[in-house]
Amino acid sequence: MSLLLLVGLALLSSVTADVPNFLSATDYDLTFNIDTAKSTFQGDATIGLSTSANTGSDVYNIVLHGEDLKLTYILLTNKKTTATYAINHNSVVYDKGTVTLPIKAALEKSTQYSLKIVYDGNITEGGYGLVKTTDVDKDYLTASLYPAGARKLYPSIDRPNNRAKYTVSFNIDYNTKEEPKIVTGLKPVKEIKGKGNLKVTYDSDSKTLPPYGIAFSIGSYNYIKNIIYYPSNMKQTQFSQDIYSALQTKTIQKLISAGELSDIKIVIVPNLLVESVSGYGFTALSKDISAATPSSPSSGLKAHTLTVLKALVKSIYGIHISPASWEDIWITEAVSIYLSSLALPEIDGWNSWTVGTLEAQQVALESSWSEDSRPVRPDSYSSVDEVIQFISDSAAYKGASILGMIENVPTSYELGSALIQILIDRTGKTVSSDEFLDKYQLFSYLNGTLPDKGTLKDLINPWLQQTGYPAITITRKNNDIVASQSRFRPNKNTQSSWIIPVWNSQSTNGSRDSLAWLTGGINTEYKLAQNVKPNETVVVNVKGPGLYRVLYDQHELELIGNNLLKDINYAPIEVRTAIISDGFAFAKAG
Repeated sequence: MSLLLLVGLALLSSVTADVPNFLSATDYDLTFNIDTAKSTFQGDATIGLSTSANTGSDVYNIVLHGEDLKLTYILLTNKKTTATYAINHNSVVYDKGTVTLPIKAALEKSTQYSLKIVYDGNITEGGYGLVKTTDVDKDYLTASLYPAGARKLYPSIDRPNNRAKYTVSFNIDYNTKEEPKIVTGLKPVKEIKGKGNLKVTYDSDSKTLPPYGIAFSIGSYNYIKNIIYYPSNMKQTQFSQDIYSALQTKTIQKLISAGELSDIKIVIVPNLLVESVSGYGFTALSKDISAATPSSPSSGLKAHTLTVLKALVKSIYGIHISPASWEDIWITEAVSIYLSSLALPEIDGWNSWTVGTLEAQQVALESSWSEDSRPVRPDSYSSVDEVIQFISDSAAYKGASILGMIENVPTSYELGSALIQILIDRTGKTVSSDEFLDKYQLFSYLNGTLPDKGTLKDLINPWLQQTGYPAITITRKNNDIVASQSRFRPNKNTQSSWIIPVWNSQSTNGSRDSLAWLTGGINTEYKLAQNVKPNETVVVNVKGPGLYRVLYDQHELELIGNNLLKDINYAPIEVRTAIISDGFAFAKAG
């Protein structure tokens, strides 16, 4: 577990708070009064709240997310009756990441309220919330809110499905020669400058955002080299040539267009402990990630480039569409990893030494085989800790690899296009796993092409909900090549099975001659090919999109090896790599 993850877990509550589902936030008017010389800030929040029709008749409190916040003034207004209720701030109950406000009159169902809260908050030195970093006696403040850090910045309903409209104001006192610069993707509305004071107001331009969508950074950003307005005035000198080229790839350009953003502000934050922060039209990167380096196919440069791409994708896809629940957060993570990995080979000169999505797949194969590993979509998360662990876990890469596998099922299909269509279709809304898969099936033209006339949900849910992944065994019986499935490194207490797409070919040019579906469960045999000549065999998982390992019997493996000795191009590099990787994995597993 990384130091960054440990820091994040230490700074967020250990138990997901019990904020009732009948209460939602419709809008926030937030003011942050900040003195850059202090380690605290004062917040002023006016929250529009709405109760649903199933609100009980005896609800005498309001529960919000709030952590390390001290409430000093509270006033509740019923918008329908205009009645106001002052709440004694000394009666507030602080518990496990929540603040409970006792009220004298029961909440009414289907009613709009306005809740004004004045509070004190802490500026931290790492993790989540309003984070302070220092470089050469200059201070920088960055709102690190994804996935569940908004509760450390303002009282909120800090769930990804609670999208709301935002107005955000800053009242900043400073004693430096340089006026601090506020960098955010929100729309500027008003600015007032005074000696040692800066007042600026932004809003979400009538768009609804998830709680983590309002990320921003404040600091000495008076030089254009610190702020990049992407794509309108980005310059090669601000990044290495390779990262600059990555941002120009077809995949990323299509995403920018679909997001209908004229600019994404990318800011370089010195000494930022996290690799990146993403918000609406905003990405903050640590200085180490974005530093210009010579163009070379190094693993470090590749990792840095992937981090930049993931942050950029998340600032669009992860904000324009938000998960319908914490359990659906895999969509944000998997899409950001997959689309970023898809863009890597599009970089000039990189296609010869990186295979993008297959590298993400190898992370998943190497780390998610155990029955103790994390499923991509669990039944429920019991804590914020588990949500944070997921976004740093190999399960997120497994989710991306499952997407990569789905992407290769349609024929005559441009990779990534269905995901872009989902972004356009669901912008400003939430999406559940089932909705996401239904939309994907529609936009990728999979209707009627799946086994037994099933749905994509039937196919993919076992992959999302089960731990581990399958192994496919290839054997020759008489003159037939037969495939069967089992769990890789099986356990007698775990009976897992999947519906598995198996790309296979008898040709020597690496083409995918056919797609078979293994649907019969554990050890059910399926004939991949019949009447195969003694000196020929079938190559499985051609081009390598399948999230599984392949075990050839000794005879078939020798045939492949002999053919490769005669002609290295007998099997494409993806198959050759997989045979070696899978061989080591099976040997290690015994």
